[in-house]
Amino acid sequence: MLFKDTFPVDLRMQFLNEACDTDLVVLGNIKTKIEHRSSVLHNAAVVCHGYLQAGTAHDQFLRNNLEWMGNASHWAKFTATASIGVIHAGHAKESMVLLGPYLPRSGGDTAANPSPYSEGGSLYALGLVHSQTVGTSANREVLAYLGTQLRDAGPNEPLAHGACLGLGLAALGSADPVVYESLREALKTADAVIGEAAAYGIGLLFAGRSFDEPLRKEAEKELLEYAKATAHEKILRGCAVALALMCYGAEEDCEPLTQTLGHDRDPVLRYGAMLGIGLGYAGTASNAAVKRLLHVAVSDASDDVRRAAIISIGLVMHRRPAQVPRLVTLLAESYNAHVRYGACLAVGIAAAGTGLPEAVDLLEPMLDDVVDFVRQGAMLALAMVYMQKNEVEAPGSKKFRKKLADVVGDKHMSTMSKVGSILAAGLIDAGGRNTALGLTSRLGFGRMRGAVGLVMWLQHWYWYPLLHFLSVSLTPTLTAGLNADLKLPTKFSVTCAAKPSQFAYPKKKEEKKEAKKLKVTTVELSTTAKARARKTARELKRTESSASAMDVDTDKKAEEDAKGGAEEGKAEAKDEDKMDTEGEGEDEAKDADKKDDEPEPTSFTLGNLARL
Repeated sequence: MLFKDTFPVDLRMQFLNEACDTDLVVLGNIKTKIEHRSSVLHNAAVVCHGYLQAGTAHDQFLRNNLEWMGNASHWAKFTATASIGVIHAGHAKESMVLLGPYLPRSGGDTAANPSPYSEGGSLYALGLVHSQTVGTSANREVLAYLGTQLRDAGPNEPLAHGACLGLGLAALGSADPVVYESLREALKTADAVIGEAAAYGIGLLFAGRSFDEPLRKEAEKELLEYAKATAHEKILRGCAVALALMCYGAEEDCEPLTQTLGHDRDPVLRYGAMLGIGLGYAGTASNAAVKRLLHVAVSDASDDVRRAAIISIGLVMHRRPAQVPRLVTLLAESYNAHVRYGACLAVGIAAAGTGLPEAVDLLEPMLDDVVDFVRQGAMLALAMVYMQKNEVEAPGSKKFRKKLADVVGDKHMSTMSKVGSILAAGLIDAGGRNTALGLTSRLGFGRMRGAVGLVMWLQHWYWYPLLHFLSVSLTPTLTAGLNADLKLPTKFSVTCAAKPSQFAYPKKKEEKKEAKKLKVTTVELSTTAKARARKTARELKRTESSASAMDVDTDKKAEEDAKGGAEEGKAEAKDEDKMDTEGEGEDEAKDADKKDDEPEPTSFTLGNLARL
């Protein structure tokens, strides 16, 4: 193995930190427009900030708005604290220090941090930070810490929930037997919230593992048995999604499991079967899988199952994005709103970061759908399509960004639509405008983290804290040149044979500043002062001398001279100002004309660690 421990993660982290181009004006406008009483919109804005700064370690907005962040309560506080893990994803060495103020205190000391929700959110954040460094020395310490916290949490729902999600993320795809034992014990508790998170954790733990592994077989059997025995729908859904995660990349090997789930009477298990097909055949464009998903999409009695089937088409076909709009065109016109929502996300997932015109043509009309959650799905999907696209590459992106801003400020829009616009604003510029949804690597191989994170993100339909899983799917788009010592040489560069505007960052919004009206004091010209002095002297002389007609004539002449002098001074001042402003305007016009006349270069040079 060429790279050891966290070297690739550190390289990506350095790039995201240095190349961050986040437009915080967008987030500031959202913060201003949302209703102060709406906890849902506040929660969405916090998640949006996490998307915008994912992996960049730039948290100045949080530090500048601590009072605003403090408005979150209960599970919203859990989500807000977990967003720190999204921002600092990959910072494995400093994770305990960064999250120290929020982590549970030993010995039951809750004086410094009395909220169990922020404590649970910090455990979830630990998993988000360490999901990129599975198998490293730093991860082993965190796994031991999270396992201890899970055992000590007992019936404390927020703590146990955060610990289970954190364990699943930090041990993603590792099949660690110690972690499995801890999660299995949590699953068997009678608590629905803890059991759901434990099931998700088991699914993440065995994601992408071979079906021949004994421990994986044991986990699959226990999840199936517990799903059919439990009376809690949350635990049932957790088990169904966990079984789907375990199908990743299995293709034909997952057929027995998906057939068993797909023919069950319980719609939640059938829901898991559809996601299992999508993950099992992710990126394969399998005709058999697509045919089966389309059949369920139009025939199943459950809206949830139909929605999941259509979304899974996007997972199966993500290597052939141009075919997906054609596949789901009729479904996008369905009378069933859940089917239309599924069609939106299927196109968004398959065409993420492509700016595909066919995808845009299908999604744009759905921004004005009569059902609010369909509008939300269209916004999220179109944000995926426009990721890392500017006005030159995708002319419609400018109009879409304006649409998102208008929806947030529209008092007549529903909360569901506003949530979609806020999340989409973060998604379109995720990771400081330097990341994209990565379902495949540059060499064309499937990325388990990308697909698994996306499926977990889809569960935000039922549970908002899972919105943070999208950060697991993000991958930076960078080019880096290394020498023989694995250092970054400063002289390394790459020439791009395209105009600079072709791949430039979108223009940032300018912050509107209110013009303050200042009182202007009148400036007295020197000619006016001299005229006034002459007038005063003549008036004194007139009082001393006797009244005569000549004195009167002299006074009149003095007044005329003073008036003429003042007017002459004002005219001279105006002429000088006019000359100055005309000179400045001419210079600016010349500079602008010069820039317009200069042809744009046909190529440009990228330095080391640059967005590609």
